[in-house]
Amino acid sequence: MPHPLSNDLRERVVAHVEAGHSCHHAAERFGTSVSFVVNLMKLWRQTSRVDPRPRGGFRHGKPAPHRNFILAAVAARDDITMPELA
Repeated sequence: MPHPLSNDLRERVVAHVEAGHSCHHAAERFGTSVSFVVNLMKLWRQTSRVDPRPRGGFRHGKPAPHRNFILAAVAARDDITMPELA
């Protein structure tokens, strides 16, 4: 997954388009894709911000269904190891 572009570049792209240039011209000038510029301008017009959207999402913990068992085992013996739990 690519990393988000810097806010400095995002601000320069917005300023370029707001100055009357097309999204295609801005993409060519700053070395980005046209879709990036179009999406950035949509974000700018809706929120007046250029910050990248958060990356990733919620990932559930795998031991969640076993939480009570693990907590009970640790409460019974606080120096228990992972292999012993397994």
